Amino acid sequence: MALADSTLTKGSWKSKPDAKLENATLFTLQEKPYTLKGVIDYVRKNQHSNPMAPAKYLDQLYNNYVDASMQEVLEQNLIQHNPEYRMLLKEYYEGILLFEIMEKEVWNKASEDSTGQRKYYETNMKKYTAGERAKAVIYSSPSSDVIQQLNHFIERRDTVKLQEYVATQKIKHETGTFEKNDKPILNKADWSKGIHIAESNGVSYLIWIKDILSPGIKSFEEARSSVISDYQNFIEKSWLEALKNKYPVKINEKGKRYISAHLQK
Repeated sequence: MALADSTLTKGSWKSKPDAKLENATLFTLQEKPYTLKGVIDYVRKNQHSNPMAPAKYLDQLYNNYVDASMQEVLEQNLIQHNPEYRMLLKEYYEGILLFEIMEKEVWNKASEDSTGQRKYYETNMKKYTAGERAKAVIYSSPSSDVIQQLNHFIERRDTVKLQEYVATQKIKHETGTFEKNDKPILNKADWSKGIHIAESNGVSYLIWIKDILSPGIKSFEEARSSVISDYQNFIEKSWLEALKNKYPVKINEKGKRYISAHLQK
């Protein structure tokens, strides 16, 4: 407590006890000694700025250290004497570990490797075919008057006012290349170039079809989401094969027969 000073309440306490006292035992838990150095390290790591008196704050941190130490012992006892809890912890640990490995070795590589994505697409282009598609913009609004006003701007080819109107009215819109069954509303419009107005479930739509594309292979941009998914599967499969080659599984046949016979009994 004599080491407590104002730097502790500022969260910048770095005082050191006499070197001879660092290894002095403050208390024991199940015959394990907890030294002054352990408390000092804990305080340095967990201190933060606060309005308490330095000595009172140091006393609080010391009690926190005692509680944390007892909690650790309790958990170790639980792990040692409760197999179900031990297996549950192991399952969580291995699950988190697997997630981190998969993220590093598969998911991030697949999503960030644009060169690999494109190379995979070019090698497997025939997988990414599409039927007849429409290049279109789909606008939607609960107000039919809004849709009619949009139609007015489009017919006049007034793209500036069209964009301003969409922004000020916060009109939902989606631009892309669609197959007819990609959007239910497309089945209510004529499948031809031009402007088509339709209504569904109280929502008005303006579908501006700018071009109709013949069936064929999708462009990389059209197929990208599918390419990334397939590329991810490809990376994972290749990675697992490399692991199998590097770490071959060896089965103890004698042990296997023993377990089989034991389970049958």
